[in-house]
Amino acid sequence: MLQDIAPHHLHIEYTPAEPQEDDLVFAFSDKGKKALLRAFDDTGRLLDRPVTDEYPVIPKLLFPRVLDYRSQLPDRLDGLRFLFRVDETAVFLDTGAYDESMALPGYTWLSTRLFRRGLPQEFSFAGATAWHLSEWYRTTRFCGRCGAPLKPDLKERAMRCPSCSNIIYPRINPAVIIGIRSADGERIILSRYADRPYKGRALIAGYCEIGETVEETVAREVMEEVGLHVKDITYYRSQPWGFDSALLMGFYCTVDGDEAIKRDPGELAEAWWCPRSEIGDLIGTSSLTNEMIARFRDNG
Repeated sequence: MLQDIAPHHLHIEYTPAEPQEDDLVFAFSDKGKKALLRAFDDTGRLLDRPVTDEYPVIPKLLFPRVLDYRSQLPDRLDGLRFLFRVDETAVFLDTGAYDESMALPGYTWLSTRLFRRGLPQEFSFAGATAWHLSEWYRTTRFCGRCGAPLKPDLKERAMRCPSCSNIIYPRINPAVIIGIRSADGERIILSRYADRPYKGRALIAGYCEIGETVEETVAREVMEEVGLHVKDITYYRSQPWGFDSALLMGFYCTVDGDEAIKRDPGELAEAWWCPRSEIGDLIGTSSLTNEMIARFRDNG
């Protein structure tokens, strides 16, 4: 999956230091999920159209370095904020780069969806995680207790209120991804979202509510979206998913009783029982969803 970057390692510890010339800088736009980068196809040409399921290129991504900022945008160096490290490379956020009118020669504003397939994988994962933190910093500017402007904490990754000492940590949304098996174990429910940009095949999914266990979330989401009872709820694996500020937890379960799908049209455009033999090829397994579908296809 996207976070499986061994032998490389994402060091998320908050250990800020002065930016060095080869350190990475991520700049994001608030007009959409876009990042400032270069992207090449497998022939080495700059990408000239969005990567989609119909145009499944594995892009090679290049990101700005501190050196680029020092030579081209020196006035922005003071706005760089330390995020984390990939191996020995520190990663910084340009905290003022939310306007796409900002230009850096050689780089273009492109969709963060490229991170799902981009190489090198360790820096695509860094990009997704940087986006997660960028959105949190951008929307966490004032204290929810007293309304005073917040300031970055000097010792940990948090925002601190200098007026009332309230501390706010990065937002992480727990969510579940659910592989629903038929009673005979030969089919799984696939779906397509109703009102989301992603139009590929998906599993049933949803966010945890206050007071729920994750197993209760699984049962509730299945009932709400496809009208089925389930049993044998079994944890599979988790994935940080910075695109939605989420921590995804994957579960498999088995339908309990009636297998007739009662789709919620507000959530799903389609939902159907798909036999293992009809799943076919999947474009990458960077997401927990695709890995779980592929695992069912190959192992049941």
